[in-house]
Amino acid sequence: MTASFRPLFIGAAAASLMAALPVRAETHEASYEFRWGGLLIGESDVRLTTDEDSYKIETTFRTRGLLSLFSKGESRASATGDILPDGTLAPDRYVSEGRWGGDDYRRMIRYDDTGRVAGIEQDWPEEWLKDDKREPVPEDQQTGPDPLSLLVAAVSGATLPGGVESDRVWRSFEGRSVIDFRVRCLDGMDEVPESRHSPIAGEAVACGLTSEIVAGKPIETEKERKKREKREAKELAAKDRGHDDERDGTLEGDLRGLRLWLQRDEVAGLWLPIRARMRSGWGTVRMIMVASEVSDSGAESVASR
Repeated sequence: MTASFRPLFIGAAAASLMAALPVRAETHEASYEFRWGGLLIGESDVRLTTDEDSYKIETTFRTRGLLSLFSKGESRASATGDILPDGTLAPDRYVSEGRWGGDDYRRMIRYDDTGRVAGIEQDWPEEWLKDDKREPVPEDQQTGPDPLSLLVAAVSGATLPGGVESDRVWRSFEGRSVIDFRVRCLDGMDEVPESRHSPIAGEAVACGLTSEIVAGKPIETEKERKKREKREAKELAAKDRGHDDERDGTLEGDLRGLRLWLQRDEVAGLWLPIRARMRSGWGTVRMIMVASEVSDSGAESVASR
């Protein structure tokens, strides 16, 4: 399963970022393309619907072009929950499902009123579980928010996710592992140029996103551990040699991991990732926003749909 090509929008969240969700009923939609060496290899759509007291976010990803020849697949994920009077998010349900390489998979997490996991339903291919064994996660660490609820909080913040010139860390449990997401955003603006693939451009803030598994870590053999360490050392050496070009902007060199360019949409009240750059086994993959739209979603409670 080529997880490195799934949508990588997960920024971070904290209470200080959760107070700016729209109180009116709105739907925000964005579409993205993933490109490797200019070639289209994936497409993704994100849909966020909010009203006064609930939210729902849905994402999809589909392989395209050359990538489909090696690993054809599609994935869908969604999260629903309540928006409390103080603006914080209370997740209710998280679902991740799809079909990769001919195998179907599905995972659903339900949360209780305290934010703890009330139940997990998982249907994964036995081969995946065999190839990706994990250490058990302590029960007291099996709590919300889920990754998509983190995304809702992050993009709706009045301030930058991660702050300026500083690292901030947020934690999420995604069903098998507890992950810390570390975000750093630089002071000032990058001028993101128009692309032949998208007219969306302009001033944006450059941020770096890294992640670390803190519980539910992979169970590796000595051979697998050495192979992973060798791969990570090779990626670090490539960066030090300057192989990561800067065609997406004037990003400073002290950002690590996934590179994001966030643009503020004052009408929608969101920080929108308009570009991203990430490393993969194939090389550098670029994410490009190709469309964005805001519409009135009506008064129906979105979490009940």
